[in-house]
Amino acid sequence: MSSLDFNYINSLYLEILFPLVKWKILDLKTLHEEGSYTHHIKSFRKLIARFEKGGIIKSFRDPWTGKKFVYLTRDGEDMISPEDSRLIITRWNLMHGAKVSEISKSLLNLEMVRDVIVNHDLDEDKKELGEDATLVCQKEDFTFNIAFRFVITRSKKQDVIDEIRHLLYKKKFEFIVYLFCMPNIYEAYKEIILEKFGARGSSKVLLFYSQTIISREIDLNIDRK
Repeated sequence: MSSLDFNYINSLYLEILFPLVKWKILDLKTLHEEGSYTHHIKSFRKLIARFEKGGIIKSFRDPWTGKKFVYLTRDGEDMISPEDSRLIITRWNLMHGAKVSEISKSLLNLEMVRDVIVNHDLDEDKKELGEDATLVCQKEDFTFNIAFRFVITRSKKQDVIDEIRHLLYKKKFEFIVYLFCMPNIYEAYKEIILEKFGARGSSKVLLFYSQTIISREIDLNIDRK
């Protein structure tokens, strides 16, 4: 562990970062609402700056919305949740991971969704075959899991096919939900699924498109075309 300035950071305030153990990456407003810090957002921002200076968290700004997001460093993970899965942050998954956490948290507002488990701890080589999040759902007495994938960029055709087979047949998810922010990528996935999986695949793989999903406020009134 690298050296941290513990004289500069009050360790009693570390519990306000506990939501980052579950959600991995959160914007400041959401972290303030989810955590235990009850004072004004302005003093909260100052405290976050102290955590960042001490090397417990890192931050970045979403170019789409202007929101500031934070996540635990390795030192922060060691201090707060040493037994939990590690968050692997790379340049390729930083923005994607932030949006996945933001959308996944919003999905908890849906009636049948009981819990959401975000999945940011995969190696880059394995990421294409992994779910971004697991939605733990319940309808009447039936509990089931749905794989959630947020797609920003287009994948190769064979990668899409392998991913769907992996999630449906190897990991045994009941459904896969894909959410797209680009209509051309949505249409490409739709064609692949109809061609390779037919009607059965179309009933198990649900495709949604939203123009507003990368806006400042997430709107869950999304379309399944």
